[in-house]
Amino acid sequence: MEVVVDTTVFANPNVYNHFHEDRAEASKLILQRFRQKGIAVYTTPMVAKELSRFIPVDELEGMWIIKAPDPTATIPAQVFLDYLTELRKRFDKGLRIAEEFTRLEPDESHIRTLREKYRTLVRSGILDSPNDLEIILLTKELDAFLVSSDIGMLKMAQAMGCKIIRAENLHHFFQNV
Repeated sequence: MEVVVDTTVFANPNVYNHFHEDRAEASKLILQRFRQKGIAVYTTPMVAKELSRFIPVDELEGMWIIKAPDPTATIPAQVFLDYLTELRKRFDKGLRIAEEFTRLEPDESHIRTLREKYRTLVRSGILDSPNDLEIILLTKELDAFLVSSDIGMLKMAQAMGCKIIRAENLHHFFQNV
C-alpha cells in the first residue's frame, strides 16, 4: 500500500494533535506509524518545501519519498470542465459580494469582512493551489491513497478516481489497518 500526504496531515492541529501536541514530533510519529504498517509514504517537492517552514523536514529523511508527479500527466476533460463550471459560479457569487460591499461606507472592518467572505467563497472546498494539484497527480500516478484534510483536494481526487483517507481520521485508520 502507498499513500501520498499533503501539508494538512502535518499542519492541521485537528490531525496532528491525535499523535502529539508538538507538530514536528507528531509528524515523525505519523510517518513512523505508516512505516510500522508497511505503508510507503510519498509527497511532492513543493509540499516538502512548504512544510520546511514549520517543521525540520531534514529529520524526516528516509521516512518518506519525495517525488514530483509525471509532467506529462493528464486530467480528464470532464473533471476539468466541472472544475471550471464551479469556478465560474464562485466568481459570479464573489462579484455579487463585492457589489454588496460597494454600497457600504468604506472602513477597515467592512474591507476585512469583504476579504474574509470573498476568500471563503472562492477558495473553500475547491482545489486552489499548484501544490494541491501536484499531490493529486502523484496520487493518481502511483494509484495510491491521498491523505488530506483539504476538502477541495479530496473532492478533486475523488473526481479523478483516486482513493482517499481523511486525515482527521488517520488515528482510526492506524487502529484498523
